[in-house]
Amino acid sequence: MNRDFLKIKYSTAQCLMLLFPFLEPDTFRLSTSFHMFLRAWAVLAIAYMFLYYVKSQIKPCFGILIMIIYSIWLCYVSTLSIGNLQTTITQIVPILGISIWADIYSRKNGGISVAIKLIMTYVYINLLTLLLFPNGLYQSQSYQAVPYKCYFLGYRNVQSLWLLPALALTLWENYTETDELTHKTKVRLAAILLSIILIKSSTTYVAAAVLLGVLIFLVKGSRKHYLWKFVNLSTVYIGSIAVSAGLVFFNIQYKFSYIIENILHKDVDLTDRIYVWEKVLVYIRQRIWTGYGYIFDPTSRALIGASHPHNYALNLLYTGGVVGFVLVSILWLIVGYRTKRMLNDWAVRALFAGALVLLLIGLTEPLKQLPTAYMILFILYHEDSRLKGGEE
Repeated sequence: MNRDFLKIKYSTAQCLMLLFPFLEPDTFRLSTSFHMFLRAWAVLAIAYMFLYYVKSQIKPCFGILIMIIYSIWLCYVSTLSIGNLQTTITQIVPILGISIWADIYSRKNGGISVAIKLIMTYVYINLLTLLLFPNGLYQSQSYQAVPYKCYFLGYRNVQSLWLLPALALTLWENYTETDELTHKTKVRLAAILLSIILIKSSTTYVAAAVLLGVLIFLVKGSRKHYLWKFVNLSTVYIGSIAVSAGLVFFNIQYKFSYIIENILHKDVDLTDRIYVWEKVLVYIRQRIWTGYGYIFDPTSRALIGASHPHNYALNLLYTGGVVGFVLVSILWLIVGYRTKRMLNDWAVRALFAGALVLLLIGLTEPLKQLPTAYMILFILYHEDSRLKGGEE
C-alpha cells in the first residue's frame, strides 16, 4: 500500500517537473537568470518527453508533427535576417513543450488535472497580490514608455490570458467527472471571477461575457443539428482571421466607435495598435513567405514601435511568414474538424468556449506567450478518445 502511495506521488511529481518550466508567470521573467534557467529546464523536459515517445512506443499525434515543423521553421528563418535565434527559442520552447506535454498527458488519467492545479495555484497567488498590493506588486513599462501596475501574473491583459484558460479548463475537468458544479469548482470559479473583477480590464470583461454567452448559445442550440455545420473551431478560427483582416485593412472598429468609446472606455485607435499594425505590414511584405522568427525586443520596438504586433494573425505572419501561418492554421483546422461533432458534450463546450475567447483576445494581442492556448488545443485533439472511453 505504501509503495502504491509513493508511486502515485512520484508520477504526480514527474508530471509537474515536466510541466513547470512551460508555465511561467511574468513575475518569473523579472529575473533574467531564473528565466533562462527555466528555458534550459524546458529544453531538457522536451528531450525527456521525446525519449518517452520512443520508450513507450507511443506515436506523437499529427498535430505535434506540425508543431515540430513549425518550431524548426521559426528557428531557421530567425537566422536569415533580423530575427534572433535565442529570442525565437525562448518564445517557441514553451509552446512546443506544452503541446508535447498535453499530447502525452491527454492520454493519461489525471495528468491534465495536475496542470489545472498548478494553473489555479498561480491564480490564487495572483489574487492574493491583487488584494494585498492595490498599487501593484511591481511596475513595468509599455512600448510607449508608460509605467503600469503588474501583479504576480503580470499586467491586467496578460492576467486575462491566464484567467480565461483557467476558467475553461476548470469547467472541462468538472464536466468530465459530473454534470453538476462541484464545491471545488465553485471555489475555483469564485477566485477566477473575483480576479477578473479586480483587474478592471475591459478586454477581460468582454472575453468572459463572450465565454458565458457561447456556453448559453451551445446549450440553447443543442437540438439544432444544422448549426454544427457552421459552429465549430474551424469556422471560429477562420472568422477570427477575417475579423483581423477587417481591423488591420479596413478599420472596421470605427463602425463600433460608440461601443468602444462609451461602453468599453477605450479609444478607437485601440491604444495605438492600428499604427503598430501599419508598421508591421511594411516588414511582413518584405518577407511575406518566411517572416523573421522572433526579433530581439529592443530591435522590434525600434522597427514597429512595440515588442510584438498586437494581433495573433499578424504575429504568425511577422514571425513565420505565410509558411508559419499555414502550419499553425492547419493545427486549428484539424482540431476543429476532430471536435465539430462533439459540442453536445459539456466538457468539449467549455474548451471550445475557452479557445474562442482566446482568439477574440488575439484580435489585439499576439498570444505569443500563451502556452495554455496550445494545451487547450491538444486536449481537444484527444477528446474523441476520452468520449469513447479509451486510449488512442
